[in-house]
Amino acid sequence: GNLRIAAQLQFAERQCCDWREVDARGAWLRAQLAAGRAGVAPFAFLADQATPAEQRRCAEIAARALVARLPAAPVPAPAPRLRTPGAPLRVGLLSAGFHRHATALLLAPMLEALARDASLDLRLYALSPDDASPWRQRLAACAPLLDASAMRDDALAARLRSDALDVLIDIEVWCGGGRPQVLARRPAPLQVQWLGYPGTAGAAWYDALIADAFVIPPTQRAHYSERPALLPRCYQPVDAARAITPPPPRAALSLPERGVVYACFGQNYKLTPQRFAGFMAILRAVPGSVLWLLASFEEAHTHLREAARAAGIDPARLVFAARRPHAEYLGLFRHADLLLDTHPYNAHTTASDALYAGCPVLTCPG
Repeated sequence: GNLRIAAQLQFAERQCCDWREVDARGAWLRAQLAAGRAGVAPFAFLADQATPAEQRRCAEIAARALVARLPAAPVPAPAPRLRTPGAPLRVGLLSAGFHRHATALLLAPMLEALARDASLDLRLYALSPDDASPWRQRLAACAPLLDASAMRDDALAARLRSDALDVLIDIEVWCGGGRPQVLARRPAPLQVQWLGYPGTAGAAWYDALIADAFVIPPTQRAHYSERPALLPRCYQPVDAARAITPPPPRAALSLPERGVVYACFGQNYKLTPQRFAGFMAILRAVPGSVLWLLASFEEAHTHLREAARAAGIDPARLVFAARRPHAEYLGLFRHADLLLDTHPYNAHTTASDALYAGCPVLTCPG
């Protein structure tokens, strides 16, 4: 069959929580990657039951295919610019999340702090259009922000090169909205990936990956094409000044007045049948408990209820929380007793949100 279509179908069915074919198709996709065939998007492959070596192979195949599609061979990286003593380091950040998005939420307080550092000259390049949100405005107040959403790849690469950056940090890489083909043109002497994509880029044009010793332990470093640049604590910044709106009563949220509330507020595609079966085993062992999920769309809800029923759990013990403004969403964690994490694609912002709001998280490395 067509590999690209099969890979897209795999991700779409994960979004719908339709798991009838995902394990068999996942095995077929891994066999195609082992044979060196291109067509599997690295981001979508993160949720599959793959080994770290298979994840790297998927990214490397995608990177080679991307280079083959470039209209011209990539040019060498520019030489590092000569900085006069005391001149600030010029750092560019490229992202498709500089709007009402989790990326902006994480980055804003850090960039506000760095903007006060005279040793840095920050430049922001937005791959998403201006949504006029407070988050976009907050970022634009930190540093010059170029709306590059309508720029062609070659034009954006030329602009980045002309800005004479010392370091270019790509937030998205293979995530939705990312444009790794721009960095493949080597517009900066040092190119780094960080924060958005939780895996190796598998591409020679990324020199380093900012992480920490937990997310990339020594035993995993062979599975990264980039040089890990490990922070002393945690790779992920967090806004520690966010407002939390007190939640409505449990009954107003369709939660039982008594009983343990287990939450899992991640995206549908991160759920796997194996991890969901584990969640159902927990509900079976804890009478009166419920699993609280983020509402998405009815087809996914139906599949999840059917999976619960097949596991011998009353589907009414699945509760779906409507999406709401961020401060109200944080307030929901006040009713959650424990956040159950997904695997192998773990929670990122959701986990830090839970901890910030005072809800413990049960997880394991993914």
